[in-house]
Amino acid sequence: MNASLKARNKRGPLNVVVDSAGLKVYGEGEWKVKKHGISKRRTWRKLHVMIDAETQQVVAAETASNNVDDASVVPDLLSHCDGRIKTLRGDGAYDKRKVYKATSERGIQPIIPPRKNARLDHVGAWGTNGCYRNDAVVTTRLSGSDAWKEKVQYHQRSLVETTMFRIKKLFGDRLKNRIMENQKVETMVKLKALNMFALLATMRFL
Repeated sequence: MNASLKARNKRGPLNVVVDSAGLKVYGEGEWKVKKHGISKRRTWRKLHVMIDAETQQVVAAETASNNVDDASVVPDLLSHCDGRIKTLRGDGAYDKRKVYKATSERGIQPIIPPRKNARLDHVGAWGTNGCYRNDAVVTTRLSGSDAWKEKVQYHQRSLVETTMFRIKKLFGDRLKNRIMENQKVETMVKLKALNMFALLATMRFL
């Protein structure tokens, strides 16, 4: 279930932030894993979310198996997000061509820190947004990563970490259902409830 969520509408384009977190399905506890290692019975799912940095509501999400990398989910999240998007922030896991090409096709500015071994590349290889990546590579080399982060206001990415914390605090870090399709429905129900809580919180101050 790739799905968008009914989030509070805002005027103008969105500045979105993406991230993922692991959710347990079944298996041993953390102590046993640390002492004896992971067994074949241990199962995880990855919850990928995209939030609006202004309202901090989830605008798109996907529950996938734990072997799906974060960057691969970005095109689907973008296609299921209602409204025009101006910028997309994500951590170094999203520093991949598939993300830059997906944002290029939609006219979205990617704000993603380059990996430590990142090199300048032909702009076309990363889509029209390759210039943003090359700029990030040059700036971090010459002035350091902190200077680049301040320049592009990368600090907004922490908002999605707060969202992940809220999800696990309110609903726990485990999925009750064992079937993938049911797990996707379960996470969507939780995220819609989270958006409702966020909306109610803003209405208190209107």
